[in-house]
Amino acid sequence: MRGYVLSQVGLEKVESFISVENKLSRRQISLESCLDRATVTKALQGEKPVNLRTIRTLFLSLGIPLEKIDYCRVSSINRKSMEQNRKDYEMLIKAAERAEELASKEHEAQRKQELLNEAKELRVRAANLSDDDE
Repeated sequence: MRGYVLSQVGLEKVESFISVENKLSRRQISLESCLDRATVTKALQGEKPVNLRTIRTLFLSLGIPLEKIDYCRVSSINRKSMEQNRKDYEMLIKAAERAEELASKEHEAQRKQELLNEAKELRVRAANLSDDDE
């Protein structure tokens, strides 16, 4: 059953092992673990749920001890909430970038400052959404 993601601890363990210690590519990890490269990528991004078996296989193939703190179960409600927060975050960032772009082209000082303030507020709202996911 899909419904597990690597925790921050698990992600850090794997990233440290593959990038610092062994400089393994995702392709090499895929070959070593006999997991599809897209599955390896999904597991390492930690955004979309995978099977617990996938996480076990990944850790086993890399020789990393797997502990319960390395992964967590994600309910369908949480997944939907996380996906919606991500979409909202992206929308807010795009709006902030647009406001900053308009401000850079604005000649009137007061309007320019209003646009920059709006961009700042949008980025704060996006950051708050990001904090809610943690």
